[in-house]
Amino acid sequence: DSKGCFVFGTNANSQKIVQLKKNARCEMVWSDLQQNRQVRIRGKAFIPGNQAPASRAVFDMLPESCRLGLTFLEQGKPYSDSEHNQALARFETESSFEKTPQYPSNYTAIIVQPESYEFYIGGHLGYVNDRFLYVLDDNDSSSNDGKDIIITDKPLTFKAPIRLQG
Repeated sequence: DSKGCFVFGTNANSQKIVQLKKNARCEMVWSDLQQNRQVRIRGKAFIPGNQAPASRAVFDMLPESCRLGLTFLEQGKPYSDSEHNQALARFETESSFEKTPQYPSNYTAIIVQPESYEFYIGGHLGYVNDRFLYVLDDNDSSSNDGKDIIITDKPLTFKAPIRLQG
């Protein structure tokens, strides 16, 4: 988002939410294995809840087909092949109607405020790879005692990068 955070949505009963409620510290990783590149983002997650404007905004940004699926699926819940086939049939039927999907009561946003970024470019002989770590500046007014996320209108600032071995 414009404040330097990563925002995405999920089922409020998902395993992600259960784990993040126990420990808000988290990591996100994007990998391009063909290019031997990876970005690792470490930070803290904030779960605003279903009624928060952020949750509704994330839901509204999704393509209509995704919003429709989220109205009747319980993400992460085990179900049988026949239940899966029923869900597919329901999706096919309901997607043919021209109606706006209803906002589900079990949907919430997750906002991750990064504390560090690590960029990895690998594939070199002997693991002499390029790794750079960017850490949130201690003087950044959006950092605090580590208990809560404080989102400000000011962009996050990071210290100069640290080169890491392999």
